Amino acid sequence: MARHIAIVEDEATIRHNYEDALRRYGYQVSGYGDKHSALAALKRRLPDLVIIDGDPLVNIRNTRNVKTVIKQGQVHDAATLLESVRGKLGPATEDDLEQW
Repeated sequence: MARHIAIVEDEATIRHNYEDALRRYGYQVSGYGDKHSALAALKRRLPDLVIIDGDPLVNIRNTRNVKTVIKQGQVHDAATLLESVRGKLGPATEDDLEQW
């Protein structure tokens, strides 16, 4: 079975380019134009990978079970990403750390 990748991107041209490229490599791809449609689909079935057009440093406290984030070519694991936002979004709390 092909690996399933979900793409959440509001710009249709960019989303379709990603979808086409990944399908050529044999992946099953689902594209979503907004977070609401993506969340509804992801509640039914989780893909192997989700590519999100968003800033993880802004949305980190709303994200759960993320293992790795790539932002501007730099790879972060979840634990160090949370540490990197200290002082940028205010201090992280124990609740923030527990979700990772």
